[in-house]
Amino acid sequence: MLAGITAHAATTNSWIAATDSYTNPAAWDVSSVPNGPAIVADIGNSGTALYDNTMLNQVQSLLLGEAGGSGSFNVSGGEL
Repeated sequence: MLAGITAHAATTNSWIAATDSYTNPAAWDVSSVPNGPAIVADIGNSGTALYDNTMLNQVQSLLLGEAGGSGSFNVSGGEL
């Protein structure tokens, strides 16, 4: 038994837009921008998320092309 360790399940937010800003809530299936240490951002619908120098987001994982799909993450600045 490991004392003091708490496991937290990650929540996955899936990209549903074609091409859009990463910070647009409408581009995600849960109408919420992935931002937090227990959040997984999944872009696997052949879409493209645009990320720029005004954005500061934290995620546990960024998945591109999950389960045989494809996805793009275009970074022009910012921190993820």
